[in-house]
Amino acid sequence: MGKKEISKKGMELEMIGWWILGLAVLAIAIFAFIYFKNECTSAIDFVKNLFMIRR
Repeated sequence: MGKKEISKKGMELEMIGWWILGLAVLAIAIFAFIYFKNECTSAIDFVKNLFMIRR
């Protein structure tokens, strides 16, 4: 009696939201990688410089 039932439609809508969010993040990551690769800057060097501790 105390349990709330989740409708399948509500679960599907929530799952679609997570799929769209995941695909958007993946697309941004791929776009950023291609952009930095075309700029003759290695993506690995970019990440290294991003986290480098400067004194």
